[in-house]
Amino acid sequence: MRPVEKFQPGCIDYAEDAVVVDLVKAGKRQSVVARVIEKRLRDALAEKDPRGSLRR
Repeated sequence: MRPVEKFQPGCIDYAEDAVVVDLVKAGKRQSVVARVIEKRLRDALAEKDPRGSLRR
């Protein structure tokens, strides 16, 4: 189990080559993270560049 502090929106998950985009919380106070929603870095970068090519 990985620490939740690592998984905040905008943080990069280097093990999965992805960026965290959202957290799904559960529990009465919604203090428990049930799921981490990630987007592949390649997809996230392609959205930033309208030409569809990666900037270097």
